Amino acid sequence: MLPTRAYADIPRLSPGGPNVRPQVETRAALVIAAAATDADRFPAFSFTRYPVHTTAEALRLIETARPRVVAIDWDVPEIDGVQVCTAARKFAHTGVLVTMESPTTAPAALKAGCHAILLKPFAPNLAAGRIGRLSRELPTGVSPLRTSHLLSYGTNRV
Repeated sequence: MLPTRAYADIPRLSPGGPNVRPQVETRAALVIAAAATDADRFPAFSFTRYPVHTTAEALRLIETARPRVVAIDWDVPEIDGVQVCTAARKFAHTGVLVTMESPTTAPAALKAGCHAILLKPFAPNLAAGRIGRLSRELPTGVSPLRTSHLLSYGTNRV
């Protein structure tokens, strides 16, 4: 038997033979729960954007669209950020980005289960970078069994 490093250069074949391509999730939806004037600050080039302006709209859209990333403006009074975060975290493949003006409300967002926080004002390219990183880091497949402990995905690093 050869040492482990001897196998490093061997190309790995996908299950089912060399002609079978692995399934890749092509859907990249982005639900934006924000004020109407702030919805344009989030990228549209690689995502299908769904702007919502109330908590009920956001919850309904998260259930139907199963988005890749949910961006929540924590400062909008018509949107309950905790409720939207909780609904989005039901799905293992959905990332949650929270934007806020004051860093004093960040612990509440982290307790609600967000993956990334942006403080206002932020540049649109910074939001695009965070959203892209969330969509790359989160698992792509839907987990058949959702456990009570969650893996620490996201851009909030300690």
